[in-house]
Amino acid sequence: QQDDTVGVGVFNVPVSSIASGACEDDISSLTLTFYNTTFHVTFIFGKTNEKHGKSRYRLASTELFYNEVPAIFPGTASPNQQRRAENLTVNVFSTDAKKSYKCLQDVNVTVTENVTMLVRQVQLQPFHVDKSGKFLTAEDCAQTNNVILL
Repeated sequence: QQDDTVGVGVFNVPVSSIASGACEDDISSLTLTFYNTTFHVTFIFGKTNEKHGKSRYRLASTELFYNEVPAIFPGTASPNQQRRAENLTVNVFSTDAKKSYKCLQDVNVTVTENVTMLVRQVQLQPFHVDKSGKFLTAEDCAQTNNVILL
């Protein structure tokens, strides 16, 4: 941001990202680190019990740490400045806890007023992961008819 104008920085999370995380009974986290550790994005998933004993999970919060690298943020007023953006009230990717979530559509996840992440062609499963590493049956975003208003 310079002179009350908002700049745009576009980047992809590379497949070579370093993944780390933790799993507990009702909360799970995934952190992806990339671009020589200058970018970190963390996703926190929460599980809730619904009626009839069914559990669901959702992306509950997300946090992005990054350096304002001039190659990604052209014309930045603060080259290489460290930035942090978080949203502790995200509510997307809601799925039955014993299924994976799959969406081939683009989903915009608002982190802050000025930071949005475009999630594209995603399949995730923060709970009930076995050692085979295979996803459980997917609940597809097109089937759930979820409208995501952010």
